[in-house]
Amino acid sequence: ELPSVLVESTYQREMENIQQQLQMQRVSLDHYLSQVHQTRETFTANVHKAAENNTRARMALLQVAQQENLVPTDEEMTAKMQERADKLKKPLEEIMAKSNVESIRRNEAIRRAADWVIDHSTIEEKPVPCTGFFVVFLDFFFVLRYFYSRICNKIWARLSKSQIGGFEP
Repeated sequence: ELPSVLVESTYQREMENIQQQLQMQRVSLDHYLSQVHQTRETFTANVHKAAENNTRARMALLQVAQQENLVPTDEEMTAKMQERADKLKKPLEEIMAKSNVESIRRNEAIRRAADWVIDHSTIEEKPVPCTGFFVVFLDFFFVLRYFYSRICNKIWARLSKSQIGGFEP
């Protein structure tokens, strides 16, 4: 069972991201919905489902990170924070005080787990058509955007152009 607080938090973030993206394109949500022939209820249900899937995937990747000892150590986190401090030319203590170190640790653990899953996966070398709609759909709803990108990059790197009909990422 997923904690509803996590799902709702993810849903709110995704709705805010969608609103920002639509504002940048100078399109209202109602206009967008009319263009894609969706009701507001269907749209919010889809975003909520995406938030649930995103939360479930993040939790699964956190479990992988814990089981495979991929969670950054305190020393690794201090080094990461020191890099930030050096880039910003600020004291480490200030950066540590202003940063949510545990959130950064979680995100790094998820990134490492995603890489681990990709590296330990067997990819069948069969061409899978990637339609523009599929890519836009994933991008628009921000469903595992980072992981989708990393997975696609790994897949593109492993497949030759001849196997995928000459398409490039």
